[in-house]
Amino acid sequence: TGNFANPKIKSIVWADNAGTKFTHAVRTLMNEYQTTGLIFDFRINGGGNMFLSYPALTLLFRETEETIGFVGRCDLDDHDSMCVVGPPEDFLVWEDTTTYYDRPIAILTGPGAVSSGDQVALRMTC
Repeated sequence: TGNFANPKIKSIVWADNAGTKFTHAVRTLMNEYQTTGLIFDFRINGGGNMFLSYPALTLLFRETEETIGFVGRCDLDDHDSMCVVGPPEDFLVWEDTTTYYDRPIAILTGPGAVSSGDQVALRMTC
């Protein structure tokens, strides 16, 4: 599920205790190192449960963010008529008012990031 033993964070799949390890790594990098930025490498990430990343993301955000957009049909008779609708609450990232990361964050993605592997990267681009 990933190698979070050092400041280089690598996530292989969002399963098992990957979220706990990711949160611990983010918290450690934010509080115990004088970082000038973070690099998250999701180039190889087979997906899984993207909501496992949620506790770590709340540490990084300064304010609540809608991270994935949704649309719905505005008119049932017009299949091209789409309207933006708010995302389900599960897709919001709520800020942690006690902390946020105020330095640059780079997110590496590639063809090996699929499903939740690229959804978590997308959620971090707000």
